[in-house]
Amino acid sequence: MVVFVDKCIYFKKIGQLEDVQRRLPHSLDSDVLMANCSWEYIVLWNKDPEVVSSLLHSVEYLQCIQNAVLQHGVCIMMWNMFLKKKLMTTAQLIEKVGKAPKDRLCRRDVGLSDIGLVKFVETMCEFLKTMMQVGHQDITTFSVNNANCNVSEIPIFNIEDMWQTIKGPTPLAELAVDQRETNYGLLLHHFHLTVVLNAILEFTMKSVKPISLFDAKGKAAFFKELHSHPLLPTARTTDSSVRDIRKQFMKRVIANAVQTLRDPDEKSVDNTSLKSKEQPHIKWPSLMQTLAEDFGLDQDELTRHHVLELYSIAEDKLAEEILLAVSDNAVMGSQLLLLAGQRVAHFMLKCDPPGCTEMLANMSPTLSTWIRQLDFSTLHCANPPLSDTATLMGHVVNQLAEGHSEYNLAIALVEVVQGLM
Repeated sequence: MVVFVDKCIYFKKIGQLEDVQRRLPHSLDSDVLMANCSWEYIVLWNKDPEVVSSLLHSVEYLQCIQNAVLQHGVCIMMWNMFLKKKLMTTAQLIEKVGKAPKDRLCRRDVGLSDIGLVKFVETMCEFLKTMMQVGHQDITTFSVNNANCNVSEIPIFNIEDMWQTIKGPTPLAELAVDQRETNYGLLLHHFHLTVVLNAILEFTMKSVKPISLFDAKGKAAFFKELHSHPLLPTARTTDSSVRDIRKQFMKRVIANAVQTLRDPDEKSVDNTSLKSKEQPHIKWPSLMQTLAEDFGLDQDELTRHHVLELYSIAEDKLAEEILLAVSDNAVMGSQLLLLAGQRVAHFMLKCDPPGCTEMLANMSPTLSTWIRQLDFSTLHCANPPLSDTATLMGHVVNQLAEGHSEYNLAIALVEVVQGLM
């Protein structure tokens, strides 16, 4: 009954809005309305930053604006007036403490709780993505006679006759279309930083300095005016030490994302939801691949790391899906051989099944020594079903060429696994 009443009120208000729009077609043009709703929500959020849902609603209305020039201008005004300083303070705080900051520091420096800060930075990623999508459009410089123009045309906003004699502040829409065009490269640069901040906060990472993931040029370019053109780093000019730090950071993020599959809440999710792009174990590896591409890093190395992390927690089915995307089969095969060996070593040396001692004694000295020396403590789940390890060994053999130096070792391990089943 309550839902029915709410719907009735909703449709009644929509009807009233449509009636007013017919009377004031210029003042309540759809894009103008969306822009003002977006602005009112961000003003509301600025008064009470802890209510991050207001900022999220602002971004949602922002995304509803059809005209790219108007949307772009509103984005610039929001960035300069409300968002730039708070994001800069967040980055500087995390850089200073080298980890996700505690609640007291968040409130003191940023004016948000630690939970609110996570939501703020996550919403900032969405805001910057929206801004970049506008920045990628070909924003032309000619005018038309009304606001309902093509998405990349500069609109001229008419007003009803009744407002002609009214003096007041310049309308938001007119201010927005006068904003200078952004430098897409600089915008992307800030998006990269925001993704890094988001990862650090979401996974409460330690011993990581976000701004240090960028070289001197990159650091100097942060929080410059978005229409400016400072020197920006490129994949070719970035120092190898910075590239290594970035790779290690991305691998940590992927590992943290995969670990969410072990959370009780995650395990209770059904298979359909588990494959949602918003699930951390899908969202974050994908984001890291995007960063790797932008940074000019080896994406295949991250893919292999993703596969290994999934096998390490015994999510073999998910690992097999990612395995299909691997390019360097030889390296992948060698890495998976080591992981399979760790599983076998744990089963034989830790679980000590009947007949295990005899099996070890009958192995070749090379194989038995190799198994005994393996450290299986690095596996997050060391005792999956032997049938899964047998399937894994099938993948190992397929990945390694017959002439590979470890091919014979792989075949020998296949026989061991079959003997244990």
